[in-house]
Amino acid sequence: FASIFGALAICQAHVVIALRIFAEQLRVALLAFALLLAASAILVPRWNIMGAAVADLLYAALYFVAVEWIIHRSGKRAPAA
Repeated sequence: FASIFGALAICQAHVVIALRIFAEQLRVALLAFALLLAASAILVPRWNIMGAAVADLLYAALYFVAVEWIIHRSGKRAPAA
């Protein structure tokens, strides 16, 4: 499941580039990475590889949803072409 969100995030990268919202995307990436580190530190010792998979899923889903929200919000501010 995490790889699905990862693949979708690759598509989002093109939209982020087109909208020039790099700074917001970077903040989301840093926040999501911090979540990944914390979730890995908690879940991997308890559940081993399954904990790593859950931590990765949390990271990927949070990143995708947050960037998608930023894209939609930015699209509403953009003037119609």
